[in-house]
Amino acid sequence: MTEESLKEHALDTPPAPKIMTSPLPNILDDMETAIKFAFDSAKQAKDAAQIAGEAAKEASSASEKAEAIAIKASKEAEDTMDSFKKAVAEESEKAAEASREAR
Repeated sequence: MTEESLKEHALDTPPAPKIMTSPLPNILDDMETAIKFAFDSAKQAKDAAQIAGEAAKEASSASEKAEAIAIKASKEAEDTMDSFKKAVAEESEKAAEASREAR
């Protein structure tokens, strides 16, 4: 092989895998670090999911309470409107009667 073909071959050849170039203790240390990181990440994800679940329950409860309050307020507003309509009708009738008597 010529020097030029050796350079081309070197450029085309992918680098050797790290496992083939690093000492075994270094590889094992890297693996241990990666496993610890994965374990910690999984624990954090589990904790976050638990917090999210609790927040969802609280939000659902608050929503149910708000719905009950809104229904009660709507009923009270409807009752008030009915009372107002009745009072207006009564006062209108009294005014009409007073107008008839005044003639």
